[in-house]
Amino acid sequence: SISDLQEDLGLHYIEIRMFLDLRVARLSPGAKAAVDGTLIGDGSIVNSLSELSRKAKVRGGKEISVLYAYDIEKKEPICFSVYKGNMMDSKAYSCFIEENDLRDAVLVGDKAFTAEVARKEFSDPERRLHYLFPIRRNSEAIARLGLYNYTDVLKTYDAVMYVRKRDERSGSWFYSFREPGRAASEEMDYLDKIRRSKKGLDPDELARTMKRAGTIIYRSDLEMDAEEAYDAYRQRWMIEEMFHLYKQVEDFDETRVQTDASVLGSYFVSFLSTIMTCRLVDRLDSAGVLEKMTFADAANILRKTLRFRNKDRSWTYRALLDKEKDVLRKLDLIPQLPPKRRPGRPRKSES
Repeated sequence: SISDLQEDLGLHYIEIRMFLDLRVARLSPGAKAAVDGTLIGDGSIVNSLSELSRKAKVRGGKEISVLYAYDIEKKEPICFSVYKGNMMDSKAYSCFIEENDLRDAVLVGDKAFTAEVARKEFSDPERRLHYLFPIRRNSEAIARLGLYNYTDVLKTYDAVMYVRKRDERSGSWFYSFREPGRAASEEMDYLDKIRRSKKGLDPDELARTMKRAGTIIYRSDLEMDAEEAYDAYRQRWMIEEMFHLYKQVEDFDETRVQTDASVLGSYFVSFLSTIMTCRLVDRLDSAGVLEKMTFADAANILRKTLRFRNKDRSWTYRALLDKEKDVLRKLDLIPQLPPKRRPGRPRKSES
């Protein structure tokens, strides 16, 4: 029955498309959306999407490429598209924008996505699309604009230096940041690599490494505050966390169907599951549950919590451990504890 359901969903892809279009249409004007892709194992010899990807030598099998757009503000996926495993994310990028009809948004991506690979979509005045993409550390704009010459410190983040420059040649804005903590970690990794290789330090390479360590530089067609650009960079990593949940928690790391229609139906079910998971993560996080435990631990408590009705039809819970009660109280699933009485004898009334 499940197999029939997945294939039937895929055969009615127009309905899936209508659902995704409604989600895209609900994006707030000017919303920031992270776009990224992941590879899912697929050893099928039946469907047309299973292909050897760029990581075939490491993974040892064929895969399917899935691209997601993620609403940074709402913290959940917006839409998805499925492509052949041998199609690079950068090649599918333009098609992804058109297929999902993304408009009036700022797309935030990693180094695989650039404005050049989707020049037509970003230059279309009707789409009103903007971008915020990191540049590579060997970009000629870094030296030309002095993007490692930091001029100020962010106010809402600890110890992050920045410089903001406009490139008159291209009309683009560049936002360069340096995190000392990450810089120290990268420098230690580099020196440890040198130690293990036993080849000794190259002064020129060392100078380049020290200068680049802990830096990230974004390019955009929009002028914005450095704080806003850095916040978008930090929030973009949430899509990486979403893919971690997708594969490690929801166990969607392998395609378990055969035909093209079943693949589309299966990935739509996975998409719905990921929306629900992201909303659950957000609820747990906002309630403070994830401050002391992982999402997997919290989900395990919820999964094993059992409640049943008494004779008077009221709900009661099976005996719970203190840590389980703490999670349920934070989520308002059981009554809160009464406030603790202050120690000592109550003060007498003057009357």
